[in-house]
Amino acid sequence: MRDSSDLLMGTMILVGLVMLIAIGLEQYGVFMIEKDILIDKARREDPHRESSQRQRMAKFVKPDDAILKEMLTDLQYEVTQHNATEPVNSGIFYTHFARGIYVDIVSKEPLFSSVDKYECPCG
Repeated sequence: MRDSSDLLMGTMILVGLVMLIAIGLEQYGVFMIEKDILIDKARREDPHRESSQRQRMAKFVKPDDAILKEMLTDLQYEVTQHNATEPVNSGIFYTHFARGIYVDIVSKEPLFSSVDKYECPCG
């Protein structure tokens, strides 16, 4: 028959192992991915967020192409209107680390927070 000290020791070992696994997984971004999935799920399930987003977008009137071409650089226009991509390591935000919320240049819709930026060591 086990006494309470054996049970406590077993629990402490289990907690320690879980922490070691968590530290190892966090190094590979697994926790970040799970956190983002949970946050995205919570955002999708929030009825107020969806309705307020719909209200904002209902008010948004996309500027004519001529106006967009005037207000954007050629690259910005191609990226925002034709799903083009910037050449690798060339975008204005490649070395930009200011804190804040990044927004779509055309709609002004929030895209992501600077705390969510991901640094990929492999390029």
